[in-house]
Amino acid sequence: MSSTFKSKFNYKLYFLVLLFLPFLLVLFAGLSTLVENIKSGSYFNEFGLTVIMPAVIIALTYYSFRFYITKSPKVEIDEREIRIGDNSISFSEIDKIRVRSKHNTYFLIMPYHYSEASSIILKNGKEYVLYVEHYLNGNLIRVNLNNLNKYLGGQTSYFKVSTSAVSQKQPQQFYKEDFHEYRQPPYKFANYYIFFPFIMFLIYFVFSFDAPVILRSIFLGIALLFYSILVRQSHYFLVSEDVLIVKNYLFPWWKRSFPTNSIYQATTEHQPKQELALKIITTDFRIYRYQSGLMNDSMFRDLISGLKVRRRVLHQTI
Repeated sequence: MSSTFKSKFNYKLYFLVLLFLPFLLVLFAGLSTLVENIKSGSYFNEFGLTVIMPAVIIALTYYSFRFYITKSPKVEIDEREIRIGDNSISFSEIDKIRVRSKHNTYFLIMPYHYSEASSIILKNGKEYVLYVEHYLNGNLIRVNLNNLNKYLGGQTSYFKVSTSAVSQKQPQQFYKEDFHEYRQPPYKFANYYIFFPFIMFLIYFVFSFDAPVILRSIFLGIALLFYSILVRQSHYFLVSEDVLIVKNYLFPWWKRSFPTNSIYQATTEHQPKQELALKIITTDFRIYRYQSGLMNDSMFRDLISGLKVRRRVLHQTI
């Protein structure tokens, strides 16, 4: 019985809409003013605030949803063909598969840097680009494309579809004295001095001022958004001979471990307007990024070098 792999859209991408929360304040103010103007008969007063700005915000939100949907077509793979959206690709049509390739596109006029992609190039020159991080099971897209690439290249005699990932066993006990810690003192991270006063002001506003519930909810949402940004930037690392542990300064009870023999590649990555991050790709093509404002460039270099020396399992290319 043949099996079929089916992609699952990464719903977490919709959380990016939270970035529009500050604009919702403008939308709320504009629509409230518009209602008051209609009641008073002054329809065109403050036209930019009451009509143009809300229309722009609504259009931008719609564009964002549509952007991620169109960049994330349904992918199905069986033992005969690949289906991407409404297009079916027979294995005989494929000229080349790039399991890892870099592709940039644009979000409006801004570059959309998503370096982690896979591509399928047909014999007629057409190329299909799959942004694997747009899918919850994007690592399995790469696993299947990697296996298919080996099959088409004659390295294996058959192609077997993978429909589920094998979980990596996580070590349960850790002894801190066996680890080298990579972290600077928290007071050296400038964003703490910038974000925390702003967060405290927003929380103070929510609980101290008599404002409409929707307005207080928006302010609370903005405070949580900025706190979540700080959390994302507060990772640090512990390394022993056979395991890498990721911890978070603002969530001290949270941790994730990676046996070093499960790490395929570890590099640094710097996305625009974000802290430097450690990007980990595991042997089953899962991708993890951990930003850290608690480390400098030298500490990142030492961390990656230490991982390579300990297990020599990290490679630069596929």
